[in-house]
Amino acid sequence: MEEPEKKGKTKDIEDLIKQTRQINSKLERLDGCINRVNKKLENVMMKGHTSIRDTLKDLITEMKDELLTSVINRIDQLERKMFEREQEYDKLKESVQSLDKTILEKNIEKETRE
Repeated sequence: MEEPEKKGKTKDIEDLIKQTRQINSKLERLDGCINRVNKKLENVMMKGHTSIRDTLKDLITEMKDELLTSVINRIDQLERKMFEREQEYDKLKESVQSLDKTILEKNIEKETRE
């Protein structure tokens, strides 16, 4: 091999080694970043992060409020129906009392005729 050709190949190898070192350095930094993110995620999963906890708490509270609203509406409907039935019951009770009175009067009238 000629001397300039040998120097060119040596230069290419040195550039390749330099680029490999740069890539390795970047990979090490990336690995460090991934490890930090991983640790943070582990903390979130193990201990619970307050923002996630607060979000879940808000979501559960909202669901609870919606459920309670639904239950309260149903209770209101049942109370209305119950009140209406009580009114019907009172009317029927009065009607029965009136009919009883009428029957009693008819029986008394019938007895007096005999």
